[in-house]
Amino acid sequence: MNSLVQVNDGQIVVESRKIAEHFDKQHKHVLDAIENITAENSAVTSMFCETTYTAGTGKAYKEYLMNRDGFSLLVMGFTGKKALEWKIKYIQAFNAMEDELRHGGAHYILIMKRYKKRPVLSTADVAALLGTARESIGQTLQEPLAKCKNGHDYFLVQGGELVLLKRDNPSISSLASSVLLITESGLRKVCAHLKKAMPAVFSAPSVVDALPMRASDALSVYTAPESNKEISAWVKDIRGYMDVLDGLLHKYEQQNPVKTQDALKEVMRSVGQDIWEDVVRLTCQKYDLVTI
Repeated sequence: MNSLVQVNDGQIVVESRKIAEHFDKQHKHVLDAIENITAENSAVTSMFCETTYTAGTGKAYKEYLMNRDGFSLLVMGFTGKKALEWKIKYIQAFNAMEDELRHGGAHYILIMKRYKKRPVLSTADVAALLGTARESIGQTLQEPLAKCKNGHDYFLVQGGELVLLKRDNPSISSLASSVLLITESGLRKVCAHLKKAMPAVFSAPSVVDALPMRASDALSVYTAPESNKEISAWVKDIRGYMDVLDGLLHKYEQQNPVKTQDALKEVMRSVGQDIWEDVVRLTCQKYDLVTI
């Protein structure tokens, strides 16, 4: 049943194509419904993430990922016996996945993020490392007794900075409207406050397999480059994805439990797809080349 939903950096999401398939809707009508919802109320835009999928022809088409709240808003008006049955199935799938994440039934591949040239972790990463609730990590960062300083022990990233962060770190959820990033010093203070052992994650490789749930990579949305400078930035991003894939491949060729291998396969497919899509977009753009 959990094939109905997927985990995206700690958030449980579902694809608009699956909604269309299971509720007997044309996908374009589901897209229209989502866009009508987001147009009417900007407060719900964080519940939906526009992305693309590649058809068998190789052509990219638009779709949306949505979290549980977005799903509920979308299917609220779907009626009929079959619609009710699928609503129940999706509710059960969301509940089952939430239970897996709480009790460590799924598998998590941690990919170290970078922000302002520093290695950092998301609250989802830290929660999985410490085996605690994600909310408690955010609360600890704000707890005066923990003495965590914004800009040193953690960063609250939103707005334009968040767009750049997602671009440079494909494992960050595209649905996130803001992200708390935790530095090594911040993790040490969180561990001390929660009376947890400090994991040696910052001295480990960029891809870490030590955690009790699974996260699939976020889907990043980019604008087309328009100058040599932007081409270079785009190429840098692709190389960053390739570095992540190289770390995954290094881990994959080691002896791992079956669950670890399966999780690595899924993440590698996701990162590989991101690389392929970005290369296609890069090479299909028209540029005004500047001669130096």
